[in-house]
Amino acid sequence: MAKQGLGDPITDLNLINSVKSDLTFDQSWSVNDMANLVLDFHSVSVNSVPQLTLPVAVVTDPNGAGGNYVYQGGSYGDVEFPAQSQDQAIVDQVLGIGPSVDSMTGDPLPAPSTVTVSVMNGSGAYNQATTTASALTSLGFRTVGIGDSTPVGDVSETVVYYGSHSPATEAAAEAVARSMSGAVVMAYQPSQVADGAQVTVVTGTQFAVNPPAAPAPVPSTGSGARAVPATTPSSSTPSGIAAPTPATSSLQPWDPRSCAAGATPTAPISNPT
Repeated sequence: MAKQGLGDPITDLNLINSVKSDLTFDQSWSVNDMANLVLDFHSVSVNSVPQLTLPVAVVTDPNGAGGNYVYQGGSYGDVEFPAQSQDQAIVDQVLGIGPSVDSMTGDPLPAPSTVTVSVMNGSGAYNQATTTASALTSLGFRTVGIGDSTPVGDVSETVVYYGSHSPATEAAAEAVARSMSGAVVMAYQPSQVADGAQVTVVTGTQFAVNPPAAPAPVPSTGSGARAVPATTPSSSTPSGIAAPTPATSSLQPWDPRSCAAGATPTAPISNPT
């Protein structure tokens, strides 16, 4: 669009007709909103916009035969999982907010002591619901029950379920999701939320509950004793899920100039982006 130029009605109409069959838009999105969006971004140079990639976790075959994700008995081949915790950090960077801010509303996330959580063991790993609930409790969350859920496969995400679209409930789910790392996602599913809980965590095969912040060091009493901060046991288990990919990639040097026949190749030119 920037290359062809806008303002000529015939050119504009041809442009619209060339892409309109490939586009859909929310019917509640008004023409005025569309016009404002154009006015906000029409002068932005694509070449100057920072680019980040949301990290994903690639499913791998523990036997080394390539990815083949099986979910509830069905084979889905190569699959990538969102890495919600890492993805959220990228979204925070774009929005210019901190990890204690609700990305949906811009308000502070609720204190863990106000959030009720139940935990279901969704992987079949020994004692996983108990250790996960204990780790969440150490962060201040109010755990209100544990149990078991039928595993969906040998490899699975950890899902933070919430049962209402109210800002308070979504914020509670985000607070729990932000307290974990690995292959963790949020999902709206009222039927999965246990009675008495705002949020139900169904554990998967690769995740960890973040450890609590280390307490301030206690001055020595002179007897040689030192305060040792408590540690939170990890809730991660070995799995066929690779570590999340980086948000940025190092671009390889390249030379955009074509090579004439018989010409001596020149040194590569580093891509400045």
